[in-house]
Amino acid sequence: IFAGNGFAYAARGGGLYANGGILTVVDTLFANNYISADSENEKLGGGVAAENTTSTFTRCSFLSNYLRLRHGNAFGGAAYLYGGNVTFAECAFKTNSVVGYQFAAQPRAGALYAVDVNPLAIQSCSVSANYAQGPNQIANVIYLSGAALNATIADSEIADNLYPGAPQDICLASAGKVTVSHSISRGSTSGGFVKTGVGILVITNSLIVQHPGNALAVQGGTVNVMNSTVAANSGWGLTNSSATVTLKDSIVWDNAAGGVSTNGLTATYTCSQDILAGDGNMTTNPRFAFGYYL
Repeated sequence: IFAGNGFAYAARGGGLYANGGILTVVDTLFANNYISADSENEKLGGGVAAENTTSTFTRCSFLSNYLRLRHGNAFGGAAYLYGGNVTFAECAFKTNSVVGYQFAAQPRAGALYAVDVNPLAIQSCSVSANYAQGPNQIANVIYLSGAALNATIADSEIADNLYPGAPQDICLASAGKVTVSHSISRGSTSGGFVKTGVGILVITNSLIVQHPGNALAVQGGTVNVMNSTVAANSGWGLTNSSATVTLKDSIVWDNAAGGVSTNGLTATYTCSQDILAGDGNMTTNPRFAFGYYL
């Protein structure tokens, strides 16, 4: 158990810090670890920080770890990762946070912040009740970036995260490649995904539902959505400014602001609330039988 550890100055890893080498953590609780500082220097990873490390976390819980700042940047309430390769398997991230006050520049990612990790695997994890709050906050829950990043989120649920100020739960900022499969993004107080810059996002066999903002806001790169359902969001299902988007064998339904932005879009065999050009597309009510499953 790593509990109640921290720093009252800018630092890395309130509970645990690793730089290089191999780190294996099993059946471990990280709770109420923190970095709380007023200095301009960065505060990185309230629970754990790992840089250029081969790290594996199995059946670990990250509970109520936090970053607090009045100046500068703070990234990753539960975990901050830079380089190396990292696996989270059967882990839980709950009530972790990043909060900035007054002159704080960018509080980011209440749960997880990762740059140039290759590969990053988030497997069979639950992520709930995390948040980022303060001036210029970015990514309520997860922030992924870097051309070298290769991340997979599989068989996981990202749901019921907090604080309405952040525009999205997950921000992909020029992230190399991110694959989301057999996962659920649901019911938080912000949008689902925002993707900016270059890079590839692939979503397969997943649900993105019940967000009060846009489910997918795409601003660059390439996005492929297959065998997935995007439904009952208060914003758009998928809005696109300058990306190349492929939508196949999916359902986009009952999103309040609109279904799918058609610029840069190739859609096939998709059931949509809007009429979409392309083979096999339809506008027939999918009549969900259980939640948002058919």
